[in-house]
Amino acid sequence: MKYFAAVGAMQGNGPRLDLARGEWSLGFEVGNIPHLSAEKRTVGFNGTKEEDLNKSPLLARPMIHYGLFDKLSLTASYVPPIEVFNGLKTHLAGLSANYQLLHGDRITWTVRLIGQWSEAKGDFTAPSEIVGDPDLEKNPFEAIAPSRDTYTSWTGSIDSTLYYKVNPPKPIYVFLSLTYTYGDFEFDVLVPQPENNFHTNNLTTDGGFWMYGGGLYIETTERTDVRFLMSYAPLDVRRPADYLVENDSLLNFRVVFNYRL
Repeated sequence: MKYFAAVGAMQGNGPRLDLARGEWSLGFEVGNIPHLSAEKRTVGFNGTKEEDLNKSPLLARPMIHYGLFDKLSLTASYVPPIEVFNGLKTHLAGLSANYQLLHGDRITWTVRLIGQWSEAKGDFTAPSEIVGDPDLEKNPFEAIAPSRDTYTSWTGSIDSTLYYKVNPPKPIYVFLSLTYTYGDFEFDVLVPQPENNFHTNNLTTDGGFWMYGGGLYIETTERTDVRFLMSYAPLDVRRPADYLVENDSLLNFRVVFNYRL
């Protein structure tokens, strides 16, 4: 659950650095969702059942930025529940307050406070490929129809990003970011079974994780800019049979476009 919270985190997609009071900017972010191996998808039944978690290869979301003051702005984003990939419907909403602690000739330092809510609905535990299969190893829930599972997360993050202008006055920066996220996560299982029965289960957890990022920020015109970000999140996992702690990190890439109105 933390893995997918990290995939959807609002890291590196803030407003233009020169967004002034009263100005609006529209943004659009595209990021890849890494394909998970069979081992990494084997998380059901206490780490023994493979789940269908490779629903989407990418995340795309629109954003809108507004400058409250010369150093303070707000960013809002929302992904509507439109089914695009493999029966997956996802709500993803976020709001951040962005503040420039420092803005000099070469160095700019920003901090962001971010709140997010997400909900994903899909057939994660009993996909259509195994429905009706009499082999209990493949279909342990005896599903007669695709499952209607729901993943929900509430997260709060603090993000610090340091920008360095490569060659003034050209508006090209390299940047490094550090993000800490804490959240509540829930996964509800609902599998239709014979004789109008349902297999249900509810899994909850909470906790935090760190994300590290780096990339390039380019103001391409007076109104447009683009960012290229590589994001890394080290995540701990325990798998049978020894249940020792292993690092199962996330590495993904994002591109963010902004247009100042």
